[in-house]
Amino acid sequence: MVFWLILSAIVLAQSAHNLFVKRKCKKRSFRFWDKDYHNQHLVTISDIKHYYENHHNDNCSLDVDETTWSDLELDRLFNRINYCHTSIGEEYLYNNIKKRESVIDEALIEKIETDKCSRQRLTQMFQRTGYLEGSDTSAFFSRRLAPHIKKRYLYCATLPIICFLLLLISMKVWLLTTIAVSLFNVFYFYRTKLTLEYELNRVFYLARLLKGSALYIKWKKSANLTLSYKRLLSFRLLAFFFNRNSLDGGINLFNVFRGVFLFDLILYNFMLGSIAKKQSDVAIIWHALAKLDINISVCKYRETLSFYAIPVFSDVDRFLFKEMVHPLTEEGVPNSLTWNDNIILTGTNSAGKSTFIKALALNVILAQAINTVVAEKAVLNKIVVQTSMAIKDDLLTGESFFVAETKSIRRLLTLVAKKQPTLVIMDEILK
Repeated sequence: MVFWLILSAIVLAQSAHNLFVKRKCKKRSFRFWDKDYHNQHLVTISDIKHYYENHHNDNCSLDVDETTWSDLELDRLFNRINYCHTSIGEEYLYNNIKKRESVIDEALIEKIETDKCSRQRLTQMFQRTGYLEGSDTSAFFSRRLAPHIKKRYLYCATLPIICFLLLLISMKVWLLTTIAVSLFNVFYFYRTKLTLEYELNRVFYLARLLKGSALYIKWKKSANLTLSYKRLLSFRLLAFFFNRNSLDGGINLFNVFRGVFLFDLILYNFMLGSIAKKQSDVAIIWHALAKLDINISVCKYRETLSFYAIPVFSDVDRFLFKEMVHPLTEEGVPNSLTWNDNIILTGTNSAGKSTFIKALALNVILAQAINTVVAEKAVLNKIVVQTSMAIKDDLLTGESFFVAETKSIRRLLTLVAKKQPTLVIMDEILK
């Protein structure tokens, strides 16, 4: 009887908490679509590499490599274009930039732009999900999981209930034993929580994603998504009892009760076991939500630009950019370029040569990753982008500037030898 009373109290408290969060996120979603909204969420790139690292393959040599990423200051560009509401959206966006693959759906973006009521609700859905640094939720379907329910959690959780039998002996014995068992369970809960905190947060972050996906699935009306959502019913039911405050270190009466019955540890094990049986369904919903988040992000990013164009991709080896500017210096002087062969760009110091070729490389990457260029018009073909621009010597390894630049050029020649269409940009070669 006492157990059911406690469970009812947990359900009521969780419902009240969910209502408060829902109202708070509704206010944030309205602010997001204001014209003067500026994204204050700055991403540390190392926190969002997980999906890319879990899914890169033998063709990763054709991806944007670390040298090119550093040369073009893609960390800054990512934070400029990123308006994602979730960590999975950011992970997927990073993957798309690295691989130059676009998941942009222009019809979806048009719907987001015109159907303001739906976009408000979808934004609110993502606001409730939020971020989790280094979440790596794609690992739940990128590698095989073995369901493992630790029975010792269940045994410890039943001890306070079994103690009620001691009332047949003595009230004093029951009270002292219950206090001792409860203190042990609370201590065990918080000690275990410290070692499992990362895993707990990952599982429960995935739970928040799936809890919020119902609105999108209803809006999308996809039979495939709906089926996967139904198959994850047991996971979603378990997710209802999740309370993030119990994982944030707060100690109050509500969380003490959860600790006495090892509530979150038991939830974690059952939820992990449920995921292990439905990995393909988790992957389907994960990708659908990540794509939606990216499309909302690109829609918002385009609203912040003075002008932009949707690129036209052609099989002809000819590039055309009309009135193009650097994505990080949108108030700069526009330049146009048409070419179908190698180019040597010359000019005086501080004339803007480096800025121009960086603008070119960045717009080519953005065209392929988010189907957007900061220009009035763009015609190009799918192409690998590699640079050699900000080479430095390394005193720790004894590598001179000449040796470092020679190695960098060799890296470019190795790629070109693969007969892969490549945009190679070198700044002040062998200066």
